Amino acid sequence: SALAVSTTTGPHFNARLIPESRTPAAGKHLTMALMIEPDKGWHIYWRNPGETGLPPRAMWTLPAGFSAGELQHPVPTEQVVGGLVSNIHEHRVALLTELSVPGTVTVGTPLPLGLKVRLAICSEGQCIPHNLKLALQLVVGDGTPDPGQADLFRRARAELPVPLAQPGSYQISASNL
Repeated sequence: SALAVSTTTGPHFNARLIPESRTPAAGKHLTMALMIEPDKGWHIYWRNPGETGLPPRAMWTLPAGFSAGELQHPVPTEQVVGGLVSNIHEHRVALLTELSVPGTVTVGTPLPLGLKVRLAICSEGQCIPHNLKLALQLVVGDGTPDPGQADLFRRARAELPVPLAQPGSYQISASNL
């Protein structure tokens, strides 16, 4: 049977890797959630950390033909400490990634998925760098979403930033931008 969730714990946080489907379908996308839950008073950084911090970096180990998109972050919280502005996640956060499943894999094929994440877990007084290692074993199937994770993925998608409806623009006038 497919291993449904991979969990790791570090000082001041725990992390889980959760697939939207335990049986991803050939030729489709599989959404993965990296759930990070910092202890109270601790945080991780958004993809653009601001003036301080280290954004999470994901390195996937995937079967041949698979590919992974970027980590998708929810809207961050702004933190100002000593005049420095940072963009942080200070509560439980789901970082989503879209994996592309090749159309050539057959039903029943085991899918070992590995994820290494480099991140900093920080409080106002200190930052601790971490290298997380998570792994899952899924099996190619029909792509049916795991009903037990439906709320998690619905909430995570609802918390993603919405792109602007039009491109931004700027103008240079003398020494002003």
